[in-house]
Amino acid sequence: MTAQPATGVIFEIGRKRVFASAVDWPGWCRSGRGEEQALEALAAYLPRYAPVARRCGLELPPAAAGAFAIVERLPGSGVTAGAGRLAGALCRPPHRLARARPRLGDRGQSDA
Repeated sequence: MTAQPATGVIFEIGRKRVFASAVDWPGWCRSGRGEEQALEALAAYLPRYAPVARRCGLELPPAAAGAFAIVERLPGSGVTAGAGRLAGALCRPPHRLARARPRLGDRGQSDA
């Protein structure tokens, strides 16, 4: 049995909060007072985030929240700057969910 690779995470470290964001999954982001709390919040959010990816035709690995690998730590300058910088960095094309976004929008219109 092959071990599943860890989910890559970027931290943005502000004075009061740390933002953790999954590198390959834009929008799967959470914050906490420290790195450990941010990772716990990120893992806890997976059940709410997975249906978004699924509607885009993507499946998160079953153990996506089971192991994280920190790939980068960025200095933050406050809550707004932290969230904005991470979102901008992670939503650049050709990201999987960025490419799938039109399909999600189309599906949302047909469901209405």
